Amino acid sequence: MVVAAVVVLGALAIGTLTLIGLHIARRTHVTQNGENVRVQGPFGTITTNASDVSSQLGVYVYPGARMLKNNAANVQIAGVHTVAADFESDDPASKVADFYKSKFPNANVNVSDQDHYTIVSTDNKNLVTINIEPQGGKTLIHIASVGGKDATGNSSD
Repeated sequence: MVVAAVVVLGALAIGTLTLIGLHIARRTHVTQNGENVRVQGPFGTITTNASDVSSQLGVYVYPGARMLKNNAANVQIAGVHTVAADFESDDPASKVADFYKSKFPNANVNVSDQDHYTIVSTDNKNLVTINIEPQGGKTLIHIASVGGKDATGNSSD
């Protein structure tokens, strides 16, 4: 009797998960325009449009820095909006770090270790993380900005 109940419950669970999966698949749409991709689903949207990403970062981009191709994302899922992009500069990492330290003087985290810098700020109710490091004679700058519902449940968008 117990084995039969477990088998029936297992079959119901598998059937339910299958129906949920089909529902999600039917409502997910992927479009591509050149190198830009957009995935829209029932839980949110993901885009890889580089121009869209740089304008939505909400953070100053280091003067003269170039966005690295294929290293940008704009994700909005369940009320949380995340934008991230990688840039490179010909300037030394220390100079780039000084620029961002001046833009975020009250950063929650400001760490440096052998030309690697991390700045984390919660200014304007957004979580902004900037990582700076030398790479191949250039300086790599990774910027990520997260907004939307924060840990206290308040909206920051």
